[in-house]
Amino acid sequence: MSDMNRTRKPYRSLFAILGVLALAAACGGTQKKEEKKEVKPVEPVKPQVIETSADVYLAALKLYEAEAGKTKPAFAAAQQKFERALQMDPELIEARYNLALIALRRGDCAAAENHLRTILVKRPDHAGSKLNMAKAHMCQGKDNLARQIYAELMAKDPENLMVRNNLITIALKEKKIAEAMRGIREILARDHKNAGAYSALSAVYYIKGNYPMAKLVAINALKSDDKNAGLYNNLGLAYLKLGEVNAALENFRKAVSLDDRLAEAHLNLGASYLEYQDYDKALKHLQQAVALEPANQEGHLLLAVGLRGKRDFNKAKAEYESVLRRDPKNIHALYNLGVMYSDFLNNPKEALRYFNQYIKAKGGRVDKDDGVHEYKQKLEMMLEP
Repeated sequence: MSDMNRTRKPYRSLFAILGVLALAAACGGTQKKEEKKEVKPVEPVKPQVIETSADVYLAALKLYEAEAGKTKPAFAAAQQKFERALQMDPELIEARYNLALIALRRGDCAAAENHLRTILVKRPDHAGSKLNMAKAHMCQGKDNLARQIYAELMAKDPENLMVRNNLITIALKEKKIAEAMRGIREILARDHKNAGAYSALSAVYYIKGNYPMAKLVAINALKSDDKNAGLYNNLGLAYLKLGEVNAALENFRKAVSLDDRLAEAHLNLGASYLEYQDYDKALKHLQQAVALEPANQEGHLLLAVGLRGKRDFNKAKAEYESVLRRDPKNIHALYNLGVMYSDFLNNPKEALRYFNQYIKAKGGRVDKDDGVHEYKQKLEMMLEP
């Protein structure tokens, strides 16, 4: 081996050692321990959940069903979700239908009618919408339109006793006793314990002035159906006519406790409280009555009396005027406005104007003992120059 070859080997070894030392220095040296770094787990990617109109509708339906059986239901949350579902899918008939039902329960019959009309344009065969459209019509005093719908439903299903009962209700409102009695007999021939038919029969006796029989029919019917609010209301009316005021109030209260949506019971209870000049209680029930049946003129007239009793004359005047907008010749509204302007507002000129309209609405023929004569004489003297 040559001298040259012998001198190269140490240099190669030195370079190798220096390389190792350099590597050790780059890694922090051979004396330092390696630092441990904390590694955070990677968050799993959650799948995005898309809420559909059906999901919102089903959530709304649960809220609605939870409230529907209550005496005083609160439908605000359900209504909000039904409206949202309908915004997401304007063709979702079920959501619109439930909004109509809520509107009916709230007494907003015009809103209910709008929803139901939209449904029936697209689904003319939707039986529930037809039935509730008739209720919406009755609530607004459109009994002729309601009668047409009930007649159509009756032709398709003669055994539908609920429809028959509703037709009887219209007949009673129109004082068509013979028609009501035919309907009652037809129902009892199919169901001899039908509470609705007996409630109507009690009302027939009441209209005919046979108050003991009205009372007896209602009492007997309640033996088989003691949860029927209409029967308690009829019994209360019979007791009132028979002079048993406390029994009447008890039955009206029972009717309202069983069905807070029974406008007639609220109306009768409110009118009874007016007799005692308990205006706060009267207004509570009268306001509920007109909210449930906005077209009920008697309700608005009684509400105006209650408001006048509380000396809220502006609101009382508004109620009387709402009656006159529907019926410009309503003698009760005209007479009571005359009384209010005369006795409470010290405005003889306006009072005389309404009393003259009252006489005109009666065809110019007023009984000698009518209080309008005394009012007119007093007011004319006050207005003499």
